[in-house]
Amino acid sequence: MDLRKERTLKYLSQSLVDLMGDKPLAHITVREICDNAMVRRATFYRHFKSKDELLSYVLAQRREAIRERSREVNRDLPISQYCSVMVRELVAYIKSRRPVIERQRLNPEFATEIQLIVDDIGRDFACRLEAANEPGAGEPAASEPHAETLLLANFYAAGLMGAVRWWFNECGGQDEELLIKALDDVSARLFG
Repeated sequence: MDLRKERTLKYLSQSLVDLMGDKPLAHITVREICDNAMVRRATFYRHFKSKDELLSYVLAQRREAIRERSREVNRDLPISQYCSVMVRELVAYIKSRRPVIERQRLNPEFATEIQLIVDDIGRDFACRLEAANEPGAGEPAASEPHAETLLLANFYAAGLMGAVRWWFNECGGQDEELLIKALDDVSARLFG
């Protein structure tokens, strides 16, 4: 990718994220995004048709970053330890984006982002579960996971996200280690 284009996309993305921490997406204008990024509006429209398209780009970049971190986790880890790593990743992700999440939680586009993250975690988790149950465990599964495995993985991923969201909303994100330990204990009971 052209370095100028890459830098422009980075500035526009960061500008939108910064503004979303201050006010709802519906109240943000393309002019504000451009002013904050120090990018001309014509340049914005060369890359995106609207602020919603920019938001979709930002969310896709975030999902890809989570997928990358998931791929980096050692494939030889037992499932319960993998769950612990993913809990820490999810808590860190939500914690780092807390102002934006709090401000945007009623935005349907943002709810879709959370659901896509759950889907990504569930898909990767299903592949790991399937690989752990096959000969040559530790290697990625050769085919699509079975329906039962997908059901269990998505149940776990949705429950994990629900528990982390509850913790942030009800407990104010306090005592992170207590949450991680509790979720580690659940994972150990389920998969240990």
